[in-house]
Amino acid sequence: MTFRVVERVDHWESGQLFHGEQLGDHRAHYLQHQGDIGGGRGMVERVVGGRCTRFECSEAGGELVFEVLWGFEGGVGGKDVRRYSGVRDSGVVWRFTCEVIGLASGG
Repeated sequence: MTFRVVERVDHWESGQLFHGEQLGDHRAHYLQHQGDIGGGRGMVERVVGGRCTRFECSEAGGELVFEVLWGFEGGVGGKDVRRYSGVRDSGVVWRFTCEVIGLASGG
């Protein structure tokens, strides 16, 4: 699943609420792509990377939970894990909350 959000989700604190617009699934190539997308659709700049460590979606598809192990750029600040819980508001719009669930030192 892919979502468009306005702000970086790796900086949010526990309890923060945000909305995301569900987009079509991306090919694996685009998860690492940087630069011009082509066709006048703009540019992509990767600002942080992470690994999804948990993903659960309800059978009806209206609720989901995922956890991401975020790695800070440049190896500074260690890594932290955040849980995002979402419910579909309407159509392609989802409402999420963030919960910081762990912090590991090191880089």
